[in-house]
Amino acid sequence: MAETKQFVLEGEMTLAYFIGERDSKHVLIEDKDAASDGPETVPASQRRLESKIADELDFPNDAEFDEMHQKLDKLRKKGLRPVEGVPDGTREGVKLRITVEVL
Repeated sequence: MAETKQFVLEGEMTLAYFIGERDSKHVLIEDKDAASDGPETVPASQRRLESKIADELDFPNDAEFDEMHQKLDKLRKKGLRPVEGVPDGTREGVKLRITVEVL
């Protein structure tokens, strides 16, 4: 029988929203020791756990969504585009405890 493994992620995290991505909601965890090559591709039949978390926390809410669109409109009027890999909107300082049990 396989051993059950469990770990907990706890602390301040940032919820990020990327307009134009199929999986637009991300949970950003600060890890100074890890190098990142960007988010992994997820098949269309699957959903990211971080998207579920963001939905449960109502991110982005209407005000946050409007703020992102205003920011993008200002850039568009200047003939600029958002920086690739930088979230279009964030909600910082969100304290979460995520417990994962591998069965």
